[in-house]
Amino acid sequence: MDQLSVAVVSGQQVAALRAALAFDPAQAQEWRARLTGSGDLDGFSELIYAGFVVAVRRYFGTGWSRGDVVRYVGTVRAHGPAGDDIDPSVAEALILRALGADQPLDASLEAKVEVQTVLLGVLAADLELDDAGLHLFVGQARELADGWLAERG
Repeated sequence: MDQLSVAVVSGQQVAALRAALAFDPAQAQEWRARLTGSGDLDGFSELIYAGFVVAVRRYFGTGWSRGDVVRYVGTVRAHGPAGDDIDPSVAEALILRALGADQPLDASLEAKVEVQTVLLGVLAADLELDDAGLHLFVGQARELADGWLAERG
């Protein structure tokens, strides 16, 4: 496969993630429509997952325990935007895997994406990123996703 055919995260995709994490629904919807309309979706799921991984690692740091993850998921379910609609075992497994734990995850792709999306929004809010912090955060997510895409080649 030649180098030109390797997917990379686009500027439009970064802008869509940034708008979503800045909690700007109108801008996020506009960027989603642009991505969908242009077909610029290759690599976007990797960017979203990379954002999730970066958020989890920033929030929990290096001194985390499984109990910390269980308590966090309980708090999200009690007070978060999706309430108790998210499956706690899927949420805990996704977070633990993002932290590098060897954690089994037996869930449909739909369930994983739904829970990951809710958690990414909550984690981003909990990190309280200002404009500069959000810029750095999205840049780290893009770098991580581009690395995965290059490996996949």
